[in-house]
This record gives sequence, structure tokens and C-alpha cells, in this order.
Amino acid sequence: MKIVLSIVVLALILVFGAYFLTFYKKPADIKTAKIEINGSILTAEIADTNALRAKGLSTRESMLQDYGMLFIFPASGNYSFWMKGMLFPLDFVWVNGETVVDLKENVALPGDVLSENWPSFSSRQPFDKALELNAGAIKSLGIKVGDRVKF
Repeated sequence: MKIVLSIVVLALILVFGAYFLTFYKKPADIKTAKIEINGSILTAEIADTNALRAKGLSTRESMLQDYGMLFIFPASGNYSFWMKGMLFPLDFVWVNGETVVDLKENVALPGDVLSENWPSFSSRQPFDKALELNAGAIKSLGIKVGDRVKF
């Protein structure tokens, strides 16, 4: 009886161990940067690859105050953003070089989250960086077009 029980326990350990090793992935090292706008210091996660830019903040339930996600593109252009998979509203700050070139405040979640017709948003000016912040941050920080951003 003890041998059978030992074999069952060993089999369970092997099954759970194999599951753990197969499906558990160590979270990628999250790169962050300090950003200064209008005297306020923010911490931003860096999204500088296609995979990180595509994932963005989707599926997260919230974001800390004074925190954001900085999307860095290889060249200035007019890249689009959408709210697919987003669970909280955002402000967008589009930056070219170190200058704010456009803003979009209080981008709400789409009413029909099951829809595949997600609206997209972009700057009216070319940009090489986009900063996503919690909705209301642009107003509370007094961010305006033309402001300088220190990275």
C-alpha cells in the first residue's frame, strides 16, 4: 500500500512539475523610465517592440497614479491606437523628440466590448513617442501642446 501511495504521489509531483515548467513563464523584465513633464515626475513602462506596443495596457484592471506606458517608435509617423482589451479610460500624450505635439483626453472604453469595430486614435502631427496615462492626468498635470518632456 505504501509503495502504491508513493508512486501516486510521485506521479502527481511529476505532472504538476511538468505543468509548472511548461506553462509558467517568468514575467519579462519590465523596463521603466522616469519622465518629467511640467515639473511632475512620472514612471512609465517602456513599450519599444512590436509585441509590447501591440499588447500595451490591454487586460490590466488599472494603473497607478503618476504612472504610464511610453510607446517608442523607430521613426516619426502617425501610428494608431485603439482601446481593444482596455478596462479603464486613458489620456494620450503624443510626443515628437521632446515636444508634446498633440493630446487626447478621457478616451473612454467602447460601449460594446464584444464589438470588433474598435475606434482608433492618432495624433494630428507626426510623433515618435506616445504616453498613455490615466484619464484626467493631462488636466491634473496641466499638460499642453508645446510642453517639453524630459526622458
